[in-house]
This record gives sequence, structure tokens and C-alpha cells, in this order.
Amino acid sequence: MLIDTHAHLDDEQYDEDRNEVIQRALDQGIEMIINMGADIASSRKAAALAATHDMIYAGVGIHPEEVDKVLARDEYVLADLVAENKKVLAIGEIGLDYHFRTDNKDLQKKVFIK
Repeated sequence: MLIDTHAHLDDEQYDEDRNEVIQRALDQGIEMIINMGADIASSRKAAALAATHDMIYAGVGIHPEEVDKVLARDEYVLADLVAENKKVLAIGEIGLDYHFRTDNKDLQKKVFIK
């Protein structure tokens, strides 16, 4: 079984041809795609996209570069997305990443622990 474990099909670059991209993946033997959210908005989009296609599942998360945009009300959004949708398989795009940003190390740690 071929699985694409890290796609971003909800990205606006696919707005014009998303269904064609998905069909090409199927045609090439991809049987499952896990579409990853990288912030609250894209996590919601990933879950919604998974609900509309049998072979697409979602991972939700907040990329470390996005942690400074997390609001207090967002604390439980990821858990709610997992609880509400059986096609959300993972919490990903989350952790510590100091490659591009080192100015938010403490905030990255705080959000990751939560």
C-alpha cells in the first residue's frame, strides 16, 4: 500500500485543480493521503477535506513557526478536531523546530507541552 503521509492539499495553490491532483495520486497507485494542518485554520481545512474524500485522512497541528499566532481559545481546538472526526488520524506538524526561527524557543516549548 502506498501512502502519502504528509500532504498539504488544502493549500490555496490547489484551489483550481485539487480534485485533479487527488485523481493523479490515485492513478499513480497512492491509496491514502494524510493531509496535514500546520495551524488552526489549515487543520480545520484538512479535517474538512478528509470528510469529502474516502482516501484522504487528516493530521492536525500547529507548526513551531506558527506558535506565536496561537490564541488562548485555540488550546483545545486540536483535541476537538480529533474527537469530532474519525478521519483525523494524527496530531503532527507540532514540536520544536529551531531551523528557521530561534526567537520563539520558549513559546515553542510552552505550546508543545500544552
